[in-house]
Amino acid sequence: LERLQELALYGSAGKSAELKSADDRKGYCGKGTTDGTAAGVGATDLLYATILCLCAGAATDNTAGKGCCLDCQSGANAEAWTAHSDGKDRAEFLASKCPAALIPEHPTTPELNHWLAAFYKLALGTTSTTQTVKYTVGKVSGTCEGGCDGEVTGTTGRCAKYTAQKILQDDASLKWRQSLKAAATLYDKQAQAKITTYRLADKLRLINATAAALYHTTLTQTQIQPMSRTDAAKTPTKNCSEHKSNKTTYENTGKCE
Repeated sequence: LERLQELALYGSAGKSAELKSADDRKGYCGKGTTDGTAAGVGATDLLYATILCLCAGAATDNTAGKGCCLDCQSGANAEAWTAHSDGKDRAEFLASKCPAALIPEHPTTPELNHWLAAFYKLALGTTSTTQTVKYTVGKVSGTCEGGCDGEVTGTTGRCAKYTAQKILQDDASLKWRQSLKAAATLYDKQAQAKITTYRLADKLRLINATAAALYHTTLTQTQIQPMSRTDAAKTPTKNCSEHKSNKTTYENTGKCE
């Protein structure tokens, strides 16, 4: 479960790898029609890359670092970010600013579907300064034909771009979604296994309690059961006066014969 969750956050390269790209920010976050429309390589691969695309400002952006929260322009995100530099510490810092109330307590499939629905809603209708832009998440300007270069001006934006196929279909190329779904499915199975174990434990406790009660009841009945005629015949009596043939001996000697 932890491996799948890390795969969604850090991508196939793993937690120890650097978070950067040989391409520019547009290639990492998404290209507009000007450069040949394409989903961002990083934005489709891992969630931390998506956070960088949405929240880390470019050098010339006046609101650099404030894309997601007012106090994000500090710490590891104090300076502008470029796709060529390692952004792992920056992404982890930005993620730490996420309100605790928004973090699900149990990463179940229904919970994941709830948040994916919110993501799809954004991707299908992000509003720019002039219009609605499809298959794009973040803050954009104009038509966003210039792509997601980190600057919210002209026709560009601080955003992550996808394709219709990735949003409208359960496409495996949106890798972080596939990893999250696999993690949620595994969590569901583990939770169900725990429930089954608890139910079995309850049944065993009930069986043990019933067996103990039956044993105690049987033992008590055995202890108070009246003596049978056969047992009574085998048991010698001390009341010699009942044996009329020996009454004289009893009275003379005080013994039974």
